[in-house]
Amino acid sequence: FKQYIEDASPPESPILFGMHPNAEISLLISLCENLFFTILTVSGGGGSGGGNKEDKVKEVLQEIVAGLREEFNMVEIKLRVKEKGAPYVVFLLQELERMNLILS
Repeated sequence: FKQYIEDASPPESPILFGMHPNAEISLLISLCENLFFTILTVSGGGGSGGGNKEDKVKEVLQEIVAGLREEFNMVEIKLRVKEKGAPYVVFLLQELERMNLILS
């Protein structure tokens, strides 16, 4: 009976509860922050061969930096866009510029 209810129910969404669609984004961000805080709290000092926390953080940071992609070529992207005034295009270009700030 419980499985039927799970299968027949629509996926949960903020709209079903009378909330703004962006409420889910806020919830997910909060869950991610709590997850990372928990991981950092739990993962300290477990016999890592004599290394300290700073060395571990430097190692993780180097792995993250090595995995980053190159900055987006905004000139090339803007030349390829056909509908320059469309709301989604404006939003995408703004997000790409923000991402370039993060990557630089």
